[in-house]
Amino acid sequence: MARPQHYGDEDLLDAARDVFLELGPSAASRVLAERAGVSEGTLFKRFGTKRELFLRSMRISPVENRGWFTRMLDRAGKGSLGVHLYEIASGLQAHVREAFPMAQMACALGDLTKAELALVFGPGEPLPLKVRGRLRELFAAEMEASRIRRCDPEILARLFAGAVVSDAHHREFFFELSEPTESSERFISRLVESFLELTIPDPS
Repeated sequence: MARPQHYGDEDLLDAARDVFLELGPSAASRVLAERAGVSEGTLFKRFGTKRELFLRSMRISPVENRGWFTRMLDRAGKGSLGVHLYEIASGLQAHVREAFPMAQMACALGDLTKAELALVFGPGEPLPLKVRGRLRELFAAEMEASRIRRCDPEILARLFAGAVVSDAHHREFFFELSEPTESSERFISRLVESFLELTIPDPS
């Protein structure tokens, strides 16, 4: 006799996420259950309602789980600034490209309460503010270490993060209409090169 399969909540949420991203919030419960390999009753027993299942499956991974974010300030004033900025930009782009479709799909549900928004986007500051704040601290520390020119670190943070997010948005939503002329890796390399050209102190 075959042993019964056991599915953890994350396995079911992963399966539901794929279906919702493909078919939208109105995806039939039957389809959700079939793709997850369980009965509809199992889904509702675990998550209560389809709305709850939908919102939990659209939950965006916290940026605090990403090494490029958590280690950002630890590397201030140390090692290659160019390498560090490349890793930050690459990590940020990957994160927002993963988050964009889920955020868009969650908002398509409409009439989300604050609690439901927090379930999808996480508690505390929104992602853009978290990243911008951490970059601002990094650039301020690099100014103190005399590795970049003194200017407004908030503006630098907005410029750097904004360029990365804009490119990610283009690649995620408008690729077929206007295909980027270069890879994301090449774009990030050029971004970092230009950033350093503008901010590295004049040796003289």
